[in-house]
Amino acid sequence: MRTIADEYLETRPTLRAAIESFDKKRRGSLLRRLQKEEDAITFFSTLAEAQVGLFFDPACSELQYNHLLGGKRPDWLLTMNGQTVLCEVLRLNTPKEEARAGIERSRQLRRYQIANLGVPIVIHGEAKVIDMAYLCGCQWKLQLKEEKYRTIIERRQLPYIVCVNPSIDTYINQVDLRDFLMGKWGFFATKGDFGRNVTGILLQSFFGEWVYFPNERAQFPLTEENARLMRTWEL
Repeated sequence: MRTIADEYLETRPTLRAAIESFDKKRRGSLLRRLQKEEDAITFFSTLAEAQVGLFFDPACSELQYNHLLGGKRPDWLLTMNGQTVLCEVLRLNTPKEEARAGIERSRQLRRYQIANLGVPIVIHGEAKVIDMAYLCGCQWKLQLKEEKYRTIIERRQLPYIVCVNPSIDTYINQVDLRDFLMGKWGFFATKGDFGRNVTGILLQSFFGEWVYFPNERAQFPLTEENARLMRTWEL
């Protein structure tokens, strides 16, 4: 029986090959985990986790997925240039009914593409203004990510990066997240524990770009070598 992963990756052979190569190199099971997902929303959350692994792979001597640490299982435990970094992935969706409707539209489009190879497709979408409720939801969810790992971060003095992956329907982009996080009144500056314990936010935009937002207030920063590496993706 075809899985959601089979259907999604059928029109993305490069991504599928990258995941297979990662699994072989790291002795992982990302593709198998994706193929097990039967819920579409959960599938895209797991896919976001897989893509973060692919992003960090070239820079890491070791990546551990869902590794047991202090009684919890963070999405990724990275070793970059000898430094251990804790990494969690946050998928941001619109409300469930809207998210499922958007996923179903995309699935229908992929089926049409497969059945009508070479036929040009023109998509007309309605104008949409970002709903600030999505960033408010991001605020709440980001805080939960920090709270969940606070004890581990502080006891082990680990840098902590949260990777944010918004769906296209949220319309959250690099500028929105920068305004939300940075500056005198940004989230890094105004939220005490969050500002101390989150080393940076890594955004994977819905168009595939990666943008890193460093937190200068973090008590457990990246080494200078790793900070230089991540500056490659600063806005």
